Amino acid sequence: MAGVFDFGLANRTFAVHDLAVALERSTIAWLDLAESGRAGVDIAAVDALLDGYQTVRPLGPEEVAALPEVLPVVHLEYALSEIEYFADVVASPGLADLAYDTYLIGHTRWFAGPEAAALLGHLHRRRPR
Repeated sequence: MAGVFDFGLANRTFAVHDLAVALERSTIAWLDLAESGRAGVDIAAVDALLDGYQTVRPLGPEEVAALPEVLPVVHLEYALSEIEYFADVVASPGLADLAYDTYLIGHTRWFAGPEAAALLGHLHRRRPR
């Protein structure tokens, strides 16, 4: 008997990075971006995820401060891996271009827009004073 474990982008990182990835993947409506040009954020889900996380492993003040700084860049690793996968493994220039335009460039542009500003502002306001 044989089996395969796919750990995806499993790698040594740090708690804030992993939490930022969880937020980025589960609370931003990326699939809406291609259709409407907008990707809304589920702020209630952001709060639920962070509140639940804090009950298991409270973040220190430096980690809380780092979260809104790390969040806008965690998509880069995934975007680059998708571009490489489609270009090299699948050998599909069209899909590699899609990953470049949508994941790398599109998500980066989104993080410069108003929906991201609202999300990052919310994270900053959650910081203990």
